Parts: sequence; structure tokens; C-alpha cells
Amino acid sequence: MGFRRISEADMAGKGNLGRADTPGVSAGEMQRILDELPREVIAPALNELAGQLEGPLAAGLLGARLPEGLAEGVAQTVQGALDGLCSRIKAHEERADNPHGVTAAQAGTYTKAETDAAISQRVVEIGAGDMARAVYDPTGRRENVFAGADKAQAAAARAQAVAGHAAEAAAALAAELQVFSCTLLAGGWAAREAAAGGGYVQTVPCPGLLAAYDLEAPQALSTGIRATDAALKEGLDTLCEAGNFGETLNGQLRWVCYNSPPAADLPLRLRRTAAKTDGGDEPAGPGGSGEAV
Repeated sequence: MGFRRISEADMAGKGNLGRADTPGVSAGEMQRILDELPREVIAPALNELAGQLEGPLAAGLLGARLPEGLAEGVAQTVQGALDGLCSRIKAHEERADNPHGVTAAQAGTYTKAETDAAISQRVVEIGAGDMARAVYDPTGRRENVFAGADKAQAAAARAQAVAGHAAEAAAALAAELQVFSCTLLAGGWAAREAAAGGGYVQTVPCPGLLAAYDLEAPQALSTGIRATDAALKEGLDTLCEAGNFGETLNGQLRWVCYNSPPAADLPLRLRRTAAKTDGGDEPAGPGGSGEAV
């Protein structure tokens, strides 16, 4: 069940639409007519929407753009994204194949060769082979005495891998969920002084954004209307022309266009990039240093 929309049928026969220029009714009746739409249509619909949004199923009704890497068939809703991310983290936590290649040194334990050497040296110190068998195999079971050490080493490596990946997954999840929104207005562009490089500049509020954040390339949210979406795409292409750049500020986004700026209002969706890694390529987008996009 989705959110209910107000239809023409809901508004039929309500309000002042279609009445004569001089209605010929009392002041009280006129007031009742003018209150019909707000009281009998709009207010009930808003109250119903508020109730749905406060309920436990709201996240399952709100659409969402799913992060990359989720399993096939995940519902494109806020609840679907949360469930998919949790499943992805849980699946990685349960892996036992040491996906990050953690070594014995990193885990603070002995390698198999070091363990074998230490035990062999101890056997030599204790005495002859008969004494060694009396100590390590008193019942004559002839089992590998190093098996327990191998199991302990493997368990330590798995624990280290799981702990390390859980921290990485938590950081990646936090970055994926940091999304900001702002709107660059067609009439909000100001000419930039020639000494500063010329072009046009606009600074708009962007709640939650910090100057230290690096962002992916901006996106314009689809409206589902072909003509409107085409205009938004054209404006976004103009915004991201070579040489243009964005700059993150505390609570604001500043954008500079060296050629003509977009001719339409651009509602932007901005996502913070994942944590930087040595040798990894960063996504193109505005950053605190004002790099080009």
C-alpha cells in the first residue's frame, strides 16, 4: 500500500470553483464553502500521510536510490536499502577465508614454521624421543601434536579479519548514507570579477555539509516528466563542463561556471565519497579545496 494522493474526485463539488461570480449566499455559508477544501480534503489527507510516515512501515514506502554492490532483487526503498546493507555486512562478517590476507605478524601470533621450530626445540630440551612421546602422547594415540597450534593460529587470523572488515564496513556504510541536497537557482548566478577568473558563481545553503567533505559528482533527481528531466540533464551537463568546479563550505555549496551557467533551477543530490585509500581513484565532485569536476 502506497501513499494516497488527493484526486479530482476528492475535490469534486468542494470549494468555490464553478460558482457564480456573485454566489448569493450568506457570509457564514461563504466561509463554509471556502473552508471545504482545506478542512474536508487537504487536512484529512495530510493527517493520513503523517500517520503513515510515523508508522513502522514508512521506510518500506519511501523510494530510494540503492547503493552499488547490493544483491539482486533488493526493493528500491529506504527499508530495502537498509536491509540490503545489513545483509551485505553480515555476509562478510561470516566469511572464514581471510579475504584481507591477514598475516601471522599482523595478528600477533606465530607462523606455522615458527611454532614447529619452537616445539621441536622444546622436545630436544626435554630429552629423547621416548620422553617426548611420554609427554605429548602418553596414551599412544599417535595424533599430530601441532594440530591444536594450527587451529589456534587459524582462529586468530579469522578473528582479526572479521574485526578489521567490520570497521571498514561500518565506515563505508556511514559514507554511503551521507547524502546532501541543495538547489542552484537559474536566477541566482552572479558575474565573477575578472581578477578572480571571470565566469559566474553561486553559493547556496546545503544543510549538514562540511568544508572538509569530498563529494561525488552531483546528480539531478528525476521528476518522471520527460521534458523536465531533459532540461535538468542539460543544466547538469552545463554545470559539469570542463573547468567548472564546486567548493564545499560549512553548510553551503559554492559553484563556479566559466561559460554560461545553467538556465534552469537544478535540485542537486550530493553524496559524500568513501574514505580515501592509497592508490585509489577518487570520484569527481566538489571538495573543500575547490577542485575541478
